[in-house]
Amino acid sequence: MFKSIFTFAPLPKVLPGIAYLDLVIVAVSLVLLFATSWYREKGHSIRDELAATILPIRWGIFLLTLAAVVLLGIYGPGYSDSAFIYMNF
Repeated sequence: MFKSIFTFAPLPKVLPGIAYLDLVIVAVSLVLLFATSWYREKGHSIRDELAATILPIRWGIFLLTLAAVVLLGIYGPGYSDSAFIYMNF
């Protein structure tokens, strides 16, 4: 019985219908969220430090962030407007 508690099931059995790449994106996003939270707890301001950088680097960061939102967003081949949870309310 104890062996079955500590034995991990294969990923498709635990999370059916979720692609491995989606889990990687979620993991990287959580790490980034915790890193920025920890950085702010130390008393640093991300906005002030970003405003202090030179213009080409600042715009590079803005464009990379925009590209990440566009590329990793929800729209894609499996996206359906009617599947949205609050669509019928």
